[in-house]
Amino acid sequence: MIPNAYSPLWFRLFMPLQSEQVIQGAVDFLARQLPLPRYSCLLDLCCGYGDYAAQLAERGYDVTGLDRDSEAIAEAERRARAAHQQVAYIIGDMREVGALPGTFDAVINIWQSLAYFDEETNA
Repeated sequence: MIPNAYSPLWFRLFMPLQSEQVIQGAVDFLARQLPLPRYSCLLDLCCGYGDYAAQLAERGYDVTGLDRDSEAIAEAERRARAAHQQVAYIIGDMREVGALPGTFDAVINIWQSLAYFDEETNA
């Protein structure tokens, strides 16, 4: 996998801007749009530190988080263990989402993790 130089800079600059209030507001919205039990199995694409995945898991969703930044996944796993949460975190590239095991009822993608590749890849 090609190293993602974009991720460390993004995490350093933008992750501190996510307040608990912002996360809760987004999760409240997602829970309304993806009601249980119809949407019980979710994929948090480009999950970062797992803030949204963790909150959704607390509400009863079965959540898998995917990110290609191994340091972000390590932090997400650390946070999940500390909070005694059950979230599956996977290091991987969102462009290879079809290779993930299992199926999902919905995929969420928070922030701007799409369309920063070359035009052909974006298409």
